[in-house]
Amino acid sequence: MPADQMRSLLWTVAIPSAAIILMPVAHVFLSRTLCRTSSFVALFLAVLLSMLFTLGISILTYPLTDTPIAFVLANAAIVACGSYIYFHFHNMGETARRIRILRELDAARRPMSFEEISSRYNAEEVIARRVQRLIDSAQVRLVDGRYMIAGRSILLMANAVNFAHQVVFGSSRKNIVGHLKNGPTAGPSLER
Repeated sequence: MPADQMRSLLWTVAIPSAAIILMPVAHVFLSRTLCRTSSFVALFLAVLLSMLFTLGISILTYPLTDTPIAFVLANAAIVACGSYIYFHFHNMGETARRIRILRELDAARRPMSFEEISSRYNAEEVIARRVQRLIDSAQVRLVDGRYMIAGRSILLMANAVNFAHQVVFGSSRKNIVGHLKNGPTAGPSLER
């Protein structure tokens, strides 16, 4: 492989790798300093910072490559994919019920029955915590005993993910309101 192609390949790998490493570092820093109320705002800013880093360094180094436009676009696409993965990795740890159940099973250090898992997984407590997190992050506010949307950053991200899901899979994700209105879909029942 000629030296020019090798250098081009090195930059194509190094820039997105550095940006993807920068993302969680920036997320932690921003969460602990500037965005103490919302981890998702810090996440959005960390992704934005990583993308700006990628575009800036790619534009500065593109003369070193054979195909400058493709180089910049490829780096941006790689970091966008890394951002998508990081968002879902973060979101999975924050909100997934399956993760909570796995943590309960791990903490028990022994097999558990469905009843034991259910007793530890108090749905009312989980909803109360989630609503409190939304209030703490200024996404929801309580007015006269009713909850209403106060901020739109998490809602905007949820809509963006829903749009991406619709583009990729051809259908949007079902929300809880639609589920409650239409009833649960038929599926395997849980044996107790």
